[in-house]
This record gives sequence, structure tokens and C-alpha cells, in this order.
Amino acid sequence: MSKGITRVKVFTDGSCRPNPGVGGWASLIQWKDEDGKHNEEMISGCSRESTNNIMEMTAAIESLHFIKIKKITKPRVSLTTDSEYLKNGITQWINSWRANGWRTSKRKPVKNQTEWKMLDRLIGDVEVEWSWTRSHSGHAENERVDKEAARQRRLFEDMEEEKKGGGVVKRKNESADVINTKRERCDIQYSFTEKK
Repeated sequence: MSKGITRVKVFTDGSCRPNPGVGGWASLIQWKDEDGKHNEEMISGCSRESTNNIMEMTAAIESLHFIKIKKITKPRVSLTTDSEYLKNGITQWINSWRANGWRTSKRKPVKNQTEWKMLDRLIGDVEVEWSWTRSHSGHAENERVDKEAARQRRLFEDMEEEKKGGGVVKRKNESADVINTKRERCDIQYSFTEKK
């Protein structure tokens, strides 16, 4: 691999309905390899019991894990989220939380400590620039991850319905491949989608 810096663009979103409840997350990761070839991966997953904030954080955590697993050379990451909680937490609040023993300024335990600690460890390995975008504002990549996170949430809901004996739930316009994927995904926390 080249010795230069690899610029990586990441777009994340989380979804939970109701909140708390069944959740889904998604991340779109784009980078160029050493040959200049454009790469794009959509990773996503779901959770039986979660919150919207945890799903937003999970998308960022899994993105940074993915970059590490792919061994992308000297990544410089630009991560865009529609979660002010995630962006402000990681850019403004986390240093104080850590210094205060993971307590807020009011001496209460920080919520979602497990996820914050994971993010804190992961950002130590890579340079990340955090950006915020308003959700549902026409930002193309944010719209894509929003749809995928919602799809993951619905996929889990469908699997739960199937387990109750209702058979495989077929949503409008779903192919046989999607239905087979639902059957296979019951015990998978998350999966990688194919390269675009």
C-alpha cells in the first residue's frame, strides 16, 4: 500500500422505533485505494433493544472498526452524522467526561458509557473530522444511510414476526433473495453489503 494519507468519507445514521425499541444503523464508507480505484461499502445492522442515540453511535463505531479491519493506509476520516448528540459528545464533551471519571458536570454517570468508551479508543487510532448535517435535508449520502438504517430495523421486526409463527413477512417489492436473507440473518448482528 502507498505511504500517503488515504482520505475516507463516512456517512452514518441510526434509527429506533419506538425509542427505545428495535433499532437499525447504517454507514456508507468511501475511499480510493492505492491504484486510485474508488471503493464504497455500505455496512449496517440491527438490535432488538436499543435507543436512537446508541444506534447513531454504533454506526460510527462500526465504521471505524471497518476502516481498521480493511487496513486502509493512514486513514484521514471525514465522518458526517445527523446526530448532534454524537457530534457534540465526541468533539466537545468527551474529554471532560473522561477527566471526571465518566461523569457529567452534575456528577451523574454519563449515559451510553460503553459506546463512548469504544469511540474514545477508536479515535485514538485514526484522525477523524466530525461534521453534522440536518437529517432529511436532501443530503444524498445521509438519505442513503437513513434508508438503510430503517431497512435494517424493519428487517429485524420482520424476523421477529416470523419467529412468532407468522411465516416470512414479505414487504411490497421484495425479491426472493431478500426473503432468503431474512431467514439467514436471524442471529447475525450486522453484515457487509456488496461493493458498489
